[in-house]
Amino acid sequence: MEKEDYKYKERHEFKKIFGFDAPICPSTFVRKKFAIDIIKLDSRIPNYNPNKCTYKGKPKYSLEMAIKEEYGEEAAILVKSLL
Repeated sequence: MEKEDYKYKERHEFKKIFGFDAPICPSTFVRKKFAIDIIKLDSRIPNYNPNKCTYKGKPKYSLEMAIKEEYGEEAAILVKSLL
């Protein structure tokens, strides 16, 4: 499997899990390595408030914790791999 196919696979898997396209980090074009924009992602997670670090009103929630609770462990692992 070629590297480009692998990137496509990850982007397709992201959309399948989250229901929207992965926000692309501008560094993707400079580094020539696909990466997601974590700042844009945190505003797209339902029930997560990135300014207050809360999830469903629960305090002290990281984005990773919110992703795990909303979408599952596999989603959190995928996001980490795309940073």
